[in-house]
Amino acid sequence: MSLDVRHSAVERLPEPLCDRVLRIVQLRTASRIKDLHVDVQGRDVILTGIAPTYYVKQLATHAALDEIDRRTLTNDIDVH
Repeated sequence: MSLDVRHSAVERLPEPLCDRVLRIVQLRTASRIKDLHVDVQGRDVILTGIAPTYYVKQLATHAALDEIDRRTLTNDIDVH
């Protein structure tokens, strides 16, 4: 007796850019940015939120730049 098991390939849709950037920025900053938002307007990616230090804001910039490939980045995160 033979069991015929067929596995269908699950097609994964690409994660939207804003979700991908949000996830990587949260990961690399250890979620230290309050009210973090990522907006994509045409070719521009805009980060907003409140960071506790300028260093955390820089971490967000570098994390986002790694994900946005040929887009411009505006980092409007405030430091408080």
